[in-house]
Amino acid sequence: MKTILIIEDDSLIRTNLQYLLNKGDYRLLIASNGEEGIKIARKDRPDLIICDILMPGIDGFEVKRRLEEDESTAFIPFIFLTAKADYEDLRKGMNLGADDYIYKPFKAADLLNTIELRLAKYETLKKFNGGGKNGNKFSYEDSLFIESGNTPVLIKIKEIALIESEKSGTNLFLTQGRKYYTNKLVKVWEELLPSNHFLRIRKSIIINMNFIEQVEKVNYRKYFVIMKELNKKIEISQRFIIKIKDKIGV
Repeated sequence: MKTILIIEDDSLIRTNLQYLLNKGDYRLLIASNGEEGIKIARKDRPDLIICDILMPGIDGFEVKRRLEEDESTAFIPFIFLTAKADYEDLRKGMNLGADDYIYKPFKAADLLNTIELRLAKYETLKKFNGGGKNGNKFSYEDSLFIESGNTPVLIKIKEIALIESEKSGTNLFLTQGRKYYTNKLVKVWEELLPSNHFLRIRKSIIINMNFIEQVEKVNYRKYFVIMKELNKKIEISQRFIIKIKDKIGV
């Protein structure tokens, strides 16, 4: 069960939020002002925080700033709740690291969808940023978020056809001609991805075996894979040939 902290000075809005979120499988923590909210966040470390901007005492921006300074709370997904659709407020909040905004008055569906999206993103990013520690791998049916500019893009693991080194990170080549850059190295991806589907064929390249259209043998030392949808013909590095012969049937 995920824990959500609500920081809101308006009792009517607090009650409304509690009513809506009690319909979901959430444990709720409630604070009526910023100082109280910070104390609860540091003590209980919720999975997500919804915080009003305009409050007496310290405002929502200051709450976010203080939580950012504490390593134990800095990465908790944070959603601002506000009646103001002012661009300067939006920019200020995003500069402080807010994950999203919900504007008053809000619809129940919009609120719940925003929360679910941010919780899902946080879970996949925790796994992604863990770099495969503790044997933590994605399954073939999992999804994860890729940051494209300032926009999170949800992709499916099974849609990744090829991963290739690019400067200090990697390019992901997906179905339908999609391509995204990540700051994760090939070796990190190798730890994260399920080895029964993904195969490292060069120091700089991992392929999804389900996208192999053909394996071309030139001689006993030289093999190429031709990848579906990508129009790519890639030579398998000699250092990997013996290791992967059985897996790709050569």
